[in-house]
Amino acid sequence: MKKIIKAVSVMLSLLMLISCITVVSFADTPASYTLFSGEQKLDGWYPSFVIQYAEPAKMSSFLSAIQNEGATIEITYTGNANISIMLQSYPVNGGDNYTPATYSYHTTKNSGGKKVAVFSAEDFIKNYTSTKHGDDNSYLRLDNVMNFGVDGNGNTVYKIEVKWTIKGDPGIAIDLDKRYQTIDGWGATYTWYGDWLKNNVNEEEVYDWIFEDCEFNILRFRDLQCVIGYYGDYESTEYVSYKRYYDAAVERGINPIVMVTSWGEYDRKLDFVAFTELDDQGHTYYTLAKDKNGEYMYDELAQFCVQSVQYFLDAGIPVDYFSISNETELQGLHVDEKGNARSNAGFYFGPDENEYHCAYWKAHLAVYEAFQEAFGEDAPSITGAEVMADTASLMKDYLEPLIEEDPDSFEVIAHHLYGSPNTPKSFSEVYDAFGEDYTLWQTEWYNNDYFGHADVLINELNYENVNAYLYWNGVWPIDDGNCLIEIGGFYPNDYVKRRGNHYIMMHFSKFIKNGYTRVDTSLNASQSNVTGFISPDEDELVLVISNSSEMDETLKLDIGDEYKIRSGKIYRSTKNTDDFNKEEELNEYMVNMGSLKTYEIEVPSDTLTTLVMKIEPRNPEAVSEEEEDKEDKESEQEEEKEPVSITDKYLKEYWSLKGLKY
Repeated sequence: MKKIIKAVSVMLSLLMLISCITVVSFADTPASYTLFSGEQKLDGWYPSFVIQYAEPAKMSSFLSAIQNEGATIEITYTGNANISIMLQSYPVNGGDNYTPATYSYHTTKNSGGKKVAVFSAEDFIKNYTSTKHGDDNSYLRLDNVMNFGVDGNGNTVYKIEVKWTIKGDPGIAIDLDKRYQTIDGWGATYTWYGDWLKNNVNEEEVYDWIFEDCEFNILRFRDLQCVIGYYGDYESTEYVSYKRYYDAAVERGINPIVMVTSWGEYDRKLDFVAFTELDDQGHTYYTLAKDKNGEYMYDELAQFCVQSVQYFLDAGIPVDYFSISNETELQGLHVDEKGNARSNAGFYFGPDENEYHCAYWKAHLAVYEAFQEAFGEDAPSITGAEVMADTASLMKDYLEPLIEEDPDSFEVIAHHLYGSPNTPKSFSEVYDAFGEDYTLWQTEWYNNDYFGHADVLINELNYENVNAYLYWNGVWPIDDGNCLIEIGGFYPNDYVKRRGNHYIMMHFSKFIKNGYTRVDTSLNASQSNVTGFISPDEDELVLVISNSSEMDETLKLDIGDEYKIRSGKIYRSTKNTDDFNKEEELNEYMVNMGSLKTYEIEVPSDTLTTLVMKIEPRNPEAVSEEEEDKEDKESEQEEEKEPVSITDKYLKEYWSLKGLKY
């Protein structure tokens, strides 16, 4: 009888809600991408507004925008010269022609005393892709564009905007049946200035920020064996500071994964170290020495690495992963990750062996075999070539000889994000090359464009399918706002504070935990960027949504027919400035926006939002009659304790159908 009454109540509630709830009707959604806004006088032949090698992400966004159905390119300008636009290609097949394709047909309208030239993006693309390349007579390709320029000598351009219309309702569709990578974890590197924390009176509070706020579970440390410190002595391998980070994680319920990386800074007087003054490419570096038989001393390096791991074990720190060379391709160039000259030559492993340097793959295998012999089942896993740039071709140079020789000698490929395009296309190329057979970890990057960092991180997860993401400088002195936690010095009362990227990482790391699996997410009528993960028990769904556009969005949530959303919590960070000197004062970070009320979420412009949802199967047979009766009794008891109005009762029944609490 109670079930009949409940069904009637639900029907009545729906009838009443028809008259009191506004049904939102979504029209087609206008969308836009602004390539340029400012003031630039056109001087010379097709001045560039974006060059691919200088701004790869910007070029990728522009090319993506112009390929939308019905897109137009609108250029706001003043002046009387004829205006036209151009795409220019890189050379192909070893040639030297930078073939351009110009396009001039447009309509003109007026806006605020300025002219607006409106070009059909579809016709512009057709004009480009039907032009033959000067190198080999092939047709020009959109994946080989170098430059976009605008001609009209003497005109002044104020804005270049791509506009199009997206059909349908703005929303996020989540396919819970389509699964991708499983997350190993999140973390940062705690080296150099990271040891200042042990002197600070706020040490425990900072550990709370790292392991309770961000819930980092991966610690990356620097191998200090035979590394000469600031005062001319060897650095201590008792690793007191590292142990405090490790213990702090354990005390806060984290089971930390430890990665140790060698920067190749060993004492240059060690027997296995040799100096190459000038190789055939004009580079200077250190590399392995040769023994009396003229063979590179791989075995000596391997035993050295065994001892490095042993020092960590003696300090009470288990080592899960070991990297024999940080940014190995960079060490032979005498420059840092930003291309600036180094004062000291690095230790270089080449992709292969020659008279000037040893080979990475041979060193890797020697260390792998030594680890197996020394540590057996507890041997650390050696990461595959921790290169500086996330570029498939570079990684192939280092990894293909290793894969050919012993593909089982590593499980994880580590890389950084310096000097690579860092676009969806470049991330996809890395996954296509290695993702089916190996786990991919991004183990170092820094960037003080905090909300731009969030977009890169989402793309790393969605296109490269990375299993772990580590930031560079976890605790560091003032450095243009790049670090996660800034420390004022090594004295006890020096300040400590969280910078913007601490909160950006927290949007992901606090909620997408070890063991969570990425699910398919697709956006409609939206300019936002999104990634989604489901918990191992399949009762929690996490979305991280970045909206870097100029438009606020309301996105409907569709998780399919098999599951329903029981509840949800929303956390939001808002960008009010790009100035890292003012971000602490003006930006808003990790604001608790309360509970999800409906199957849609507000995503304002310039925000990063994390939505944590409790979900359950929608199948009514999953709830037994006994459980239903129990729920009815509990509901009756609640109603006796707390009288509610007729309207509240109907609304409660309505939201329960949606799987949400009223």
